[in-house]
Amino acid sequence: MMAGQSVGITSTIPIEVLYGSGCSVIDLNNVFIANRSNLSLVERAERKGFPEASCAWIKGIYSAVHDSGVDSVIAVTQGDCSNTHALMETLEFEGIRTIPFMYPYDRDRDFLAHQITKLSRALGAGEDDVMETKRRLDSIRERVGEIDRLTWQ
Repeated sequence: MMAGQSVGITSTIPIEVLYGSGCSVIDLNNVFIANRSNLSLVERAERKGFPEASCAWIKGIYSAVHDSGVDSVIAVTQGDCSNTHALMETLEFEGIRTIPFMYPYDRDRDFLAHQITKLSRALGAGEDDVMETKRRLDSIRERVGEIDRLTWQ
């Protein structure tokens, strides 16, 4: 993957990898739900062949992918909606690159580390870039945590 390309995400993932690769990140959930006519996104997916009884959220994300013009989609295929597999297959068939990411059901740290490494490789993110991005984001997260603490204390 080249820096500057846009990547859509279907769920929360280790964002340090994406920013460390230089990609532009688009949360497809927000593209779908913030659309003033989000029902039309669901209907468009049904016209493209998604069954009416299938998950409305997946259908909305499908249309959001096309509306956003992302180069690739990172789809959480374990630990999120099981319909994501069908979404990935459809997007791949249409020529859109999909990258799977899995969260371990049993919270296995080694499995998660392996998934992060695979994602880094798929995006061309170097370990140093990812770690530098993590340090930068941790600083921001610390400040946001302090703001949160001040709101309830």
